[in-house]
Amino acid sequence: MIPKLSVGFLMKYSRLTKEQFDSLNFEFSKFLASHSIDKLKWSEMKIKNKPQIDILLDKFSDLVWDDILSKENYLIHTSKNQLFLFYCGKKFMEAIVLKLKKNDLDFRINNVWRSIGSDFFSDDFEILKSKKKHFKNRKHEIFNLILKGANLDSGKLYKSIKGFLS
Repeated sequence: MIPKLSVGFLMKYSRLTKEQFDSLNFEFSKFLASHSIDKLKWSEMKIKNKPQIDILLDKFSDLVWDDILSKENYLIHTSKNQLFLFYCGKKFMEAIVLKLKKNDLDFRINNVWRSIGSDFFSDDFEILKSKKKHFKNRKHEIFNLILKGANLDSGKLYKSIKGFLS
């Protein structure tokens, strides 16, 4: 007997990628077990009940995203001429934005820091800082930044630059 799940389920975030599911294989197995689904039932569902499979994948994805986004997060978004560093605390978000005015430098290149060197405070380089309270839903604000291209980060660069600017 295959368990029935809510057909009207709406995701809060987005489904994890295959690679993300693969890296969370153990956690996903525990999730399935909590729904009384073993390996045999899972194989049967994949053949006979694709909508239920989609619901389970979506529910697990939301649980993972919810867990990640409930923590304090650091995000980074890099383009050719701009580097956005975010600290997403529980009550507020801080951002440090570094802008290159020189076209011959590119933040996406690993050795850009050597090229900047002493020019850090020159007219060819701009540093902006901001801080704001979260609006309605902190988790959705962070997730929207991820959808726009930001990636979860360790925060080392953010902390280093923030310390340097203090």
